[in-house]
Amino acid sequence: MAECSTRKISRIHLKKDRISVLPRNIQETILCFLPIRDAVRTSVLSRSWRHCWTTIPNLVSDENILTAMSITFDNCHGSELAAVKFVSVINKVLLLHNGPILKFSLSFPSFCDGEIIHNYVDQWIPLFSRKGVKQLTLEGNCHGDLKACNYSSLDLTHLRLAFVWLPYTPAFRGLTYLRIIELIEVGASEQNIIFDCPVLEKLTLICTELLPFNFRAPKLKILHQMYGGMTSEYSLAGLENLKEFSCGLSYDPEMPKETSNVVKVFGNLHKIEKISIAKCFITYLAAGGSPNRFPNPLPYLKTLSISNINLNCLSEVSCLLCLLRSAPNLCKLHISANQYAEEENFKDYWKEDFENYAVGHLEIVTFSYLKGLQVELELVKFLLAHTPLLKTMFIHRDPDVKKDVAIKMLEEMVEFSRASSRAQIKHLKCPSDAVDYGAWVNQLNIYVDELIFL
Repeated sequence: MAECSTRKISRIHLKKDRISVLPRNIQETILCFLPIRDAVRTSVLSRSWRHCWTTIPNLVSDENILTAMSITFDNCHGSELAAVKFVSVINKVLLLHNGPILKFSLSFPSFCDGEIIHNYVDQWIPLFSRKGVKQLTLEGNCHGDLKACNYSSLDLTHLRLAFVWLPYTPAFRGLTYLRIIELIEVGASEQNIIFDCPVLEKLTLICTELLPFNFRAPKLKILHQMYGGMTSEYSLAGLENLKEFSCGLSYDPEMPKETSNVVKVFGNLHKIEKISIAKCFITYLAAGGSPNRFPNPLPYLKTLSISNINLNCLSEVSCLLCLLRSAPNLCKLHISANQYAEEENFKDYWKEDFENYAVGHLEIVTFSYLKGLQVELELVKFLLAHTPLLKTMFIHRDPDVKKDVAIKMLEEMVEFSRASSRAQIKHLKCPSDAVDYGAWVNQLNIYVDELIFL
């Protein structure tokens, strides 16, 4: 028995450590998925792991570094001291790192003085340049007048900034190689500046003073935006190659009504494939009235998502129908209507205006937060009767709707005539059950929920 136990122990000791014998580049890839705090901790595993973390190309730093050192606001006796200790940890990590750094992400701890940390970032820029940083994320935690860091010496391809300042001088060339820009609560020295972005493909602007016309980006394909309000200066001119667009407002805009905003915004986006309208942006588009259809159609538009539309507002309904008529190849439609004025009767309007109209390629329709009002049922009835290729219509009722009202609403929908023999109506318990009806809308709504009250 003793001999068997000895053999078993020997086999355990002789069992290979499969992770440690992996090629060095594979080990580095594994460590890249860990926060820098946990990556550094692997140095105690064995001799072969001692210096492995010092060559990983991705460094992600946040307040977990201080938490691991048991450094908090309370034992630092002030945000200034906490910021200095945080910076000292980052400095040590950068000093011990030996290889190139392709991605550097820095999130300011909430209990640290953001201005102190921000002042150190400029000192790290020359190091980032030597290390070949391509992706930089800097997320501040204050709204003060921070100094704008100089990114001109970096050949960045991806820049994400939050609660900081974006510099601009005639010699500034920091956006030349950028393919992705994400700006959240970012200020600029001037509001009418123009950034040249010759290879920019994706732009995200969340609650910032900057607008799309501040970027000269002829190759831009994806544009995501969220603003508090909107002005008549808003324009997408020069972005004719745009393929995906989403925008939302946190409150209703007050707009002049001399021109049609929906035509001004979308009229020249002939390559657009996805449009997502969140929050109150539909109110802005409806200002100035909507034509029957655009002078030039949107032949590539396949997915349309509209949130917070007021189906009792004739101007917003007209805007929706203008988009439907102008998108002959639309395949997916999502509508979320959860704010209403006093109910009106559009029944005759639907029948009169769309008797011979068909949404020829529409296959998937999703309604969220339906209350069972007559205007909603009329829209459902219209789409069922004018979509010959419809496969599925997902219906999600508002949580406040009582069960008996919901049953009556669904029974009435089942009786509606359908242009498609295979069209099905499915009731959902949660809007997310409808796959791919516009997930980017949810992301914009999350941004609003997080930032609107800051």
